Amino acid sequence: GSVLASRGTKGDRSPALTRMMGPNQVRALLDQAPLRIVLKDIAGRYVFLNRSAEAWFGIGTDTALGKDPWEVFPRELAKLYDAADRLVLETDQPQQTQIAHPRGERVFHSSVMKYPIHADDGTIVGIGAIGTDVTGRFDAERALLDAKEAAERANHLKSAFLAAMSHELRTPLNAIIGFSDLIDMELYGPVGDPRYREYVRDVGASGRHLLGIVNDILDLARIEAGREALSEETIDLEEVIDNVMRTMQVHADRGGVDLRLRVLRALPRLYCDARRVRQILFNLVSNAVKFTPSGGLVTVAARVVGDLEIEVRDTGVGIPAHEIPALFEPFNRV
Repeated sequence: GSVLASRGTKGDRSPALTRMMGPNQVRALLDQAPLRIVLKDIAGRYVFLNRSAEAWFGIGTDTALGKDPWEVFPRELAKLYDAADRLVLETDQPQQTQIAHPRGERVFHSSVMKYPIHADDGTIVGIGAIGTDVTGRFDAERALLDAKEAAERANHLKSAFLAAMSHELRTPLNAIIGFSDLIDMELYGPVGDPRYREYVRDVGASGRHLLGIVNDILDLARIEAGREALSEETIDLEEVIDNVMRTMQVHADRGGVDLRLRVLRALPRLYCDARRVRQILFNLVSNAVKFTPSGGLVTVAARVVGDLEIEVRDTGVGIPAHEIPALFEPFNRV
């Protein structure tokens, strides 16, 4: 309160602090500040650097005094400093900048607030700058970015490996499926014991199941690698749904599950990748049939209520509530 009261009349712009402290004390106060403080005249020549600024720039005040950045720093640095000064003078407004400065073999980064210094009549007489060292924050951001790029590279490598592995697996699987079908058809003569036919059918079914998993992995690898292209066209959605229902009816009958379709009104034609829509429906319906016990019901409903909605509902075991958040994670089973 006493310091503020000692400022004097309204027109007296001389700081009360300078009347209480001598020039050496003011210098000591600025030198001990944890921030870098730099003052320049209107021509951009250095008038004052506190000790923090001297240490950060690696120069003494005596070296910089009366000189502009072009006379003190390498050309690229001087260009940055001079551009920031010019912006302050042109706008007559404080400007926040980030400046890099080499010290030895390392590059350090500074967040700097530059501002115009005005005389009593409002004219700009100099430029002030207050800087803080943000090297630690910059290094942390760089480390995060490097880690992100490394993770993305690893993910691409994983996708490439999955694609290669999937292709390698499909060839022998197709052979297993093809030969098991030939044996089941007894194309070159009877198999003999009926149990062998049962076993070879199991081999074929297992091969098809595994091939389906491999194809899913290959699809996922292509999607993650950004190589999956949609083949879009205008389709009859009811025809696609009917196709899926006919395919799954055999499995539903075998499991004693009642499979029903409810289309409440004519469905619009849909512009989409028909194979992908069919794949989505097939996955949902086959899953519903698989986990619905004999005597249960699976219903496929399609309707337009603002948006087009297709719903697959079953009376099976359901999914535990705590498993639902993980439902759509890749390779996850609930």
